[in-house]
Amino acid sequence: MKTFLAIAVLFAVLIAYGCVLPNGNATACTADAKICPDGSAVGRQGPNCEFAPCPPVMVGNDSDSHGCKASAGYSWCDLKQKCLRAWEENCTDATLPRACTEEAKICPDGSAVGRQGPNCEFAPCPPSTYTPPANYTIYGKITLAPLCPVEPCSRTFDYSAVRVNVYDAASKNRIAEVNADSRGYYGINLAQGNYLMNVTDADGNSFGMPRLDYTQSISIEKGHMYEMDFDIDTGIR
Repeated sequence: MKTFLAIAVLFAVLIAYGCVLPNGNATACTADAKICPDGSAVGRQGPNCEFAPCPPVMVGNDSDSHGCKASAGYSWCDLKQKCLRAWEENCTDATLPRACTEEAKICPDGSAVGRQGPNCEFAPCPPSTYTPPANYTIYGKITLAPLCPVEPCSRTFDYSAVRVNVYDAASKNRIAEVNADSRGYYGINLAQGNYLMNVTDADGNSFGMPRLDYTQSISIEKGHMYEMDFDIDTGIR
C-alpha cells in the first residue's frame, strides 16, 4: 500500500512538473509589427519576442506601389508624377519662377547687374566701349565698389584722382605712374621687364579695405599688350 501511494505521488508530481514548466516559461509577445522594405509586415515571435526576419529583397525587385525601385535610388515624386533620383532631378516644378537674391555685380563701366533666372546667375555686363591706344603696353579699368550700402547705387566716383603706380619687381622702386580718366580707364607704356603695380590716390593712400592688398605682378615681353584691371572692394555694406 505504501509503495503504491509513493508511486502515485511521484506520478502526480511529474504530471504537475510537465504541465507547469512549459506554461510558466511561455511569454506573451506584443502585437506590434515592423514594415519590411518590400512593404510587408512581420510581427514578434518567441522565445525572445524578437521581430521575425524580413523576406529577402532582390535588387531590382523592390518596387513600391508606384513602381519606383528603391534599390536603384528611385523614389516617387507626386508633383511630377514619376519616379526620379533626387541627385539627378529635383522634385520641384521647373515652370514656377525662382526668386533670386538681390546681390549686384559692378561691371567695368561702373554699372551694376543683378542675378536673373533660371539659375540666378549674374546678368552679363554691357560690352566695353574702351579701345586702348596702340602705344600702350598695359591698359585696364579700375573699379571701386560698392559705393552704397544697397545696390543699384546712383552715386558716382571720379576716377581721375586715382593713380596707378608701377614698381620694379626686383628693387621695389617706383619707376612710373599714371592717372586714370574719370571713368577709371588707364594706360601706360613700359619696356620689357618684371613689374609690380598698385592703385593709390595722389598722396599714396591705398583704396579699399585695409586688410586687402591689391598689388599685382606682371611680366612684359617686347611687342605685347596686356590688360590688367583692378577691382577694389571699398568695404561698404
